[in-house]
Amino acid sequence: MKPVPEVLEEINRIRENQLKSYAEKLRIDPFALSDNCALQPMQYSAVASIYSKIYVISQQLKLRAKEMRSEIGLTVRRNPENYGFAKITESALSEIVDGDENIAQIERALIEVNGVVIEAKGLLDAYEHRRSMLSNEVQLVLSGLEKPIRDSKTENYKAGIKKINTDRKQVRKVKRATV
Repeated sequence: MKPVPEVLEEINRIRENQLKSYAEKLRIDPFALSDNCALQPMQYSAVASIYSKIYVISQQLKLRAKEMRSEIGLTVRRNPENYGFAKITESALSEIVDGDENIAQIERALIEVNGVVIEAKGLLDAYEHRRSMLSNEVQLVLSGLEKPIRDSKTENYKAGIKKINTDRKQVRKVKRATV
């Protein structure tokens, strides 16, 4: 496995480039449902691959920390006098192992990697939710029950905003008159 700093670089690269990119693609465009539906399986598959890659890195770090703990424990048990003990106790062994800087570095990296694992799992769950929402949208369109979608550039939208603003002004006038 790669050194810890390289692992962290890779994880941050995945977070910045891949996870953010797929998070931006979550939005469903009601004007392009067929495109959204066509891309959904590929996007879900890509996010699942990213999640599994990050999860594997997390498990590798856990295993590396466990192996290092075992190696240090074995070394201390074989030669306790090198560590200032005639006979080693479990609590002393635990302190020596927990105090090792390499283990601490791996455990700090593991915390960061686990954060990215949770982020990737959340994104994967969001894509599962997106799939069901796409299915619902398509069913609405096919049944003819969907609300007409207005483009924000249409005159109807502008007229609606104008009416809301006029109503707000009217309410303010009434409030001022009653005060």
